[in-house]
Amino acid sequence: MEVKFSMRLLINSSKVCKGICLAWVILIELFLLNQCNLTKLNNSCDPTNSSYFETLALKIAANDTSPFCGTRLVPNNLVISEYSIPSLGLKGFISNNSIVLAGDNITTLGDYVAVFTTNAVKITVNNVVQVSGATSNSYATPMKYVLEGSDGQTKIYDVQLVAPKLLGSGSLRLWLSADNLQLNDGDGVSSWNDISGFSNSIGMATVSQQPIFRANTLNGLPTLAFFNASDTRLIRNSGAVGLYVVNSGSFFAVLKITGTDALGTSLFNIHGQNGREFSLTHPGGVFLQCRNNQACHPISNQSAITGNFFSIGSIQNSNLIIREYRNGTLVGEDTTPVNLFDFSGGTDIGLFFISNGNLDMELSEILFFNNLISEEEIQKVFFYLNTKYKLI
Repeated sequence: MEVKFSMRLLINSSKVCKGICLAWVILIELFLLNQCNLTKLNNSCDPTNSSYFETLALKIAANDTSPFCGTRLVPNNLVISEYSIPSLGLKGFISNNSIVLAGDNITTLGDYVAVFTTNAVKITVNNVVQVSGATSNSYATPMKYVLEGSDGQTKIYDVQLVAPKLLGSGSLRLWLSADNLQLNDGDGVSSWNDISGFSNSIGMATVSQQPIFRANTLNGLPTLAFFNASDTRLIRNSGAVGLYVVNSGSFFAVLKITGTDALGTSLFNIHGQNGREFSLTHPGGVFLQCRNNQACHPISNQSAITGNFFSIGSIQNSNLIIREYRNGTLVGEDTTPVNLFDFSGGTDIGLFFISNGNLDMELSEILFFNNLISEEEIQKVFFYLNTKYKLI
């Protein structure tokens, strides 16, 4: 800084060269200032450096995923865009970092070869490199696909093959899925075929009371729309097989509730006399477990997620406890007097229905097991439903 002041004094003493020398003084001052801050100016990660923002903008514009100043500017874009097991005729549903396959004809889980499409340069499962259409893996347990990009980025996909017929010691007795219906958008649904293997299909002959098939509603998949105003319902008056066996039972559904009724809103009912029922309060839509002709009890006391699709599960362990799940998370349990949950006195008349006509909703899928399934199996069902319909 002494150089700067001495030069200023020299300039002030000579008016002739003052204008010319002033420019040199400024240049020299900048030079000296730069020398004092050389480390700072050479640091491209310093936000006060103009090159920092130039580099930042260029990397984002170029979709450059390589690290910049210790941070990735562009989110990890490694994906598996398609996944299938051709030998089983199954195509995987992909949601975020999850892939699930499920089939109604799967009676055992073995080793299969998957075909997949990805932009990763390398994929491994348990450190074994995966080759689409060639590598065989065991699907008896969930797998983690580790994707690796050319820049060293990694991403993990959770992959599961879920076989509902194998869960709960083979106790699946009802499986209704809207994507199994071959209908056009706006068609009335006169019959909904059961794919559990027990032929517990359900329907409605009265056209005005039939639910409406809505295509491409939830993650590209269809739903059935029910309306309170038209008394929409589906019913099977007799002949259903195996829905009423013991006190234990496991019920799952994917639906969107838009309205209930003060007269009472039943979602799903198995048999009339002393049978099991799942209903909703009005207007909050709290989920209830009921014994017909007896009483109903809330499990979690949580209102329904009105206006949004969600998955729900009600799991009853004998007549000891009932648990309620939302999107796979346990939200409540009830140990109300055991006689309320004792269905052993009922008569198996083969009757069940979906909605008592007092419900406005869209319904995608229902699974009912006539026995208790384990926590691990519960999460398998939710993994299937949540991934298939992109609920989480």
